[in-house]
Amino acid sequence: MPEESPLQRLRRLESAEKPPAPPGGARAGKFALGAGFLYLLGKLKFAFLAFKLLPLLGTLATMALSIQVYSASYGWPLAAGMVGLILLHELGHGAAAKRLGLKVGAPVFIPFFGAVIALKEQPRSTWVECLVAAGGPAAGLFGAAACAAAAALNPERAGYLLALAHLTATINLFNLLPAAGLDGDRITQPFEREHWIGALLALCAVCAGASAAAGKMEAVTLMILIVAAVKAWRTLRTAPKRLIDRLAEAGRYGAEETDTTPARRRAASLIYIGLAVSLAALTVWAGGRAERSPSNLISFESVKRLYLMRHGHSPSPAEAGVKTDALRPLSDKGRGDAGRMAAEIAKRGGMITLVLHSPLVRAVQTAAAAAAVLNAEPQPFKPLDNSLPPDEALAKLTERAAPADDVLAVGHQPQIGEIAALLTGEIFDIRPAGVVAVELGPEPRLLWAANVDELA
Repeated sequence: MPEESPLQRLRRLESAEKPPAPPGGARAGKFALGAGFLYLLGKLKFAFLAFKLLPLLGTLATMALSIQVYSASYGWPLAAGMVGLILLHELGHGAAAKRLGLKVGAPVFIPFFGAVIALKEQPRSTWVECLVAAGGPAAGLFGAAACAAAAALNPERAGYLLALAHLTATINLFNLLPAAGLDGDRITQPFEREHWIGALLALCAVCAGASAAAGKMEAVTLMILIVAAVKAWRTLRTAPKRLIDRLAEAGRYGAEETDTTPARRRAASLIYIGLAVSLAALTVWAGGRAERSPSNLISFESVKRLYLMRHGHSPSPAEAGVKTDALRPLSDKGRGDAGRMAAEIAKRGGMITLVLHSPLVRAVQTAAAAAAVLNAEPQPFKPLDNSLPPDEALAKLTERAAPADDVLAVGHQPQIGEIAALLTGEIFDIRPAGVVAVELGPEPRLLWAANVDELA
């Protein structure tokens, strides 16, 4: 056997020192590769899920932004309710589109412009576009009507719910403007000359009726009437469509000739008129009720608590030796009772800074006695002289008392009791020098009520 060379010896030693491969090494490598694949698959699934949720997150984010923006003008409750009902309007469009076999995107809110929901497919005809467009105002009408019905069932929140119904109906009515790509523009796409004539006559009646019911010109209905008149005039002046124009329209709407029949054109005009009449009626009705609601008669940003006090005991004109009821003075008991009730107001946390009173003598003297105890300033206020209805007196009272937090109003029955009932929904037996204390706000709340003989 030939002697091995140094190079051969080195190679032999290196091969002898190499550790043997562990058993199952190929299997372990395959396991590691599979685990890596599963990990990557999990990451891709998470990314896919996040991508699918991105439109929803966009909707929620833009909704939150809109609520934040609107709350600066309307407060959080009204802003949140309004955005929720705008969402209902957009979902109405989406439901109508899906019902007709069209794909839609997620709603996106734009502060001061409402919201949009994008169609991913072109409607096949103006009739289909009309139905998709009508879905939004129809859903908005349902939401506004639901708020109005809830207000009738829940008097404590009637002011908020009626304001929400009025605002929602107004927004949806404005969307019926037949211009600028708004819902009204798309609903009226199938209209021909005769349909515009009928719509104009109906809109004239809507505008006149709404204005008469509201006692003032309704701006939104008037705007719709003017824009509709302009669009109708252009349609009436335009010659019948040429063949080339009809072919161009057919290129945009693939099934226009077969889908938009004369009967469906008439149906489109009835849909438009029906929505306009219903939304205008609800706008005026809810707006009038909201203005008369107790929670909307008061200044929320100023007066916090209102103490309604009847004047103290007063003798008759004959007993007092005066000629008219207006000159009746307080008795000694009346002065004492007024001071005692003022002390009770202070004891229960009333921080009266302003005392408003009727100009009648007995009310003036009651206010002076109470103001001396409360260290407040008495001022005459004619609307408390029992001559105005309670809603008008309350509106003037809170407007006049705006700079103060706690206000004492000294007046007469039945006006004082009627104002208390208007605010709280309760009937009170207010005897001379009696007080009803009410916390004001979107939902006025009774704090306490007492007569002098009930004090400890």
